[in-house]
Amino acid sequence: MNEAIKNWIPVKLQFDSDTVLVHWQYFDDILFDEPFFESTIQKSLILSENAHGFQPVTSLETLSEAAQSVDSVPPTAFIFHVSRCGSTLMTQMLALNKDNIVVSEAPILDDALREMAFKIKENYEKSLQYSLRFIGKKIATHDSVQNWSLQRDELDEEVINQTIQSVVALMGQKRIGNEKNYFIKLDSWHIFYYEKLRKLYPNTPFIFSYRRPDEVIRSQIQLNGMHAVPGLIQLEVFGLELFEVMNLQQADFVGRVLEKYYEKFLKIVESDTNVLFVDYKDGIINNMSKLGEFLGLHFDDDYKEKMRLRSQFHSKNPSATFSEKPLEENSPLAQEKVISLYKKLCDSLN
Repeated sequence: MNEAIKNWIPVKLQFDSDTVLVHWQYFDDILFDEPFFESTIQKSLILSENAHGFQPVTSLETLSEAAQSVDSVPPTAFIFHVSRCGSTLMTQMLALNKDNIVVSEAPILDDALREMAFKIKENYEKSLQYSLRFIGKKIATHDSVQNWSLQRDELDEEVINQTIQSVVALMGQKRIGNEKNYFIKLDSWHIFYYEKLRKLYPNTPFIFSYRRPDEVIRSQIQLNGMHAVPGLIQLEVFGLELFEVMNLQQADFVGRVLEKYYEKFLKIVESDTNVLFVDYKDGIINNMSKLGEFLGLHFDDDYKEKMRLRSQFHSKNPSATFSEKPLEENSPLAQEKVISLYKKLCDSLN
């Protein structure tokens, strides 16, 4: 099976039937060097194996069998982050070394971590998401939300864990032959799956990237991510409830989400020693140096120069020069709690 599935990567889990299905895509020798794995998926569509209009689909059992047959690199580190805090640029710098496999926010990993745990029925998913997008308008009653929640079909925890490990292994397969390190950048909300990932990968270093909350909020308002739009991610992932956030402005909603992120970070600082926390304000070059020292990576002068040059451009758009004005105004009162959590995190790490 190893040769049969070489360069084939699982890219999507399908939940709209009684059986969870796995969609596969062929990548040939395309490197995972885009800012986000979704872009690499799109790039691979030009390959003849993917150009026939449909994807090969298998069962979860086949996914597990395939993962056991491939030669893959074990994860060197998982990268958690609060969003807009330099984690994407960090992965871009790691991808400069072709010995590194770098997977950044792969959609299928979110499927395995988040969606499998919910196995949302289609009517529940669409109804709740549409309702939450009309934030500030009470178009859903408490009873209707409760009814939607009861329409779930939970999956066995062992199946979920095996799927996560299989996806990680298959994305980390040795396709070129000289791969030595394997970095996985998660979505920001995957911080709430920290315990699961730590249990599955007890000896793997975890990296945590963070930033001043008001700067994150400003960036999310300018161009929002999924977790900044109420309803795109299930509220209970964040430990929030519908009627708790219905009348919040977007900045305040993002602030509430960030509160949950920083509360989680603070708990991890107290309990986990195999971790590295890096603050955006310290600069990407300095943070990469900390990462290299923590993981035992060697950056020679040539590699350091490549990182310096890459740092001058936007993390998500390598062709655009990056510039950002510092915040001058005081943060709103609604952000006081999350800012205090950020300061507490900084103090605990000093």
